[in-house]
Amino acid sequence: MPNRILKDSIATSENLNACCVDAQMLFIRLITKADDYGLFEARPAIVRAYCYPLLLDKVSEVDIRKWLKELERNNLVRFYEHDGIDYMTLVNWERHQRIRNQHSKYPSPNGNLRQPAADCGELLQVAAQSESNPIQSNPESNPYMSDLPRQIFDHWNTKKLKTHRKLTDKQRTKVKSALKDYSAEEITKAIDTYAEIVQSPKYYWKYVWTLDDFLAKGLEKFMDPDIARANYAVDKGGANGRRTMSGNTPGGAFGRLEAEMQD
Repeated sequence: MPNRILKDSIATSENLNACCVDAQMLFIRLITKADDYGLFEARPAIVRAYCYPLLLDKVSEVDIRKWLKELERNNLVRFYEHDGIDYMTLVNWERHQRIRNQHSKYPSPNGNLRQPAADCGELLQVAAQSESNPIQSNPESNPYMSDLPRQIFDHWNTKKLKTHRKLTDKQRTKVKSALKDYSAEEITKAIDTYAEIVQSPKYYWKYVWTLDDFLAKGLEKFMDPDIARANYAVDKGGANGRRTMSGNTPGGAFGRLEAEMQD
């Protein structure tokens, strides 16, 4: 990655100083990670991994998401989507950085920039001008764009639930759809929680889905490990050896849940 220029005017930037200190620090780190065209992935899991590799225990994806929104509100970054993946462009990049490479590492916005929360004024005009740059990219050559559907598919198979011989186009589409709402880290953690509950005698849930069905029916149920563990814990004193909740019986809410599993 080429050295980046950080001008002393950053200390008096009204846009930047309108942000909290944490959001300002994220913006500075983004400058070091963006490609020569000021483009970078906008998924919180990716931003967190590349911008805070030594602070993963202190910086969460929720933090990243909050700070990115603050940077957008203050017209420092703009977001767009390409092939189901979120990206960002750093506004006014071409004013401060030297472009060395002929091609961007990331897909061009190509007029698909999302509207920010507030009017950008002059910065919006500059960003619109930068959209007309003839940036061409090959996503396959981008070292940051890992094959997340393949990684999630392989992670699923390591849990030895219902293994699949190959990643189908249908599964890839479903994983990409899930990635629009959740990060890869959140999905793999949900898979871990699901496998733990299915395979442990401490929990009564034993229905094994395919990956496709898990993404469609089970992802939200197992997104929060604590809630999932509490919901499906075995209670020896409960009806049929299952945990019962106040006002619910296995034939009520849980009965409907079991019927839903068979859909």
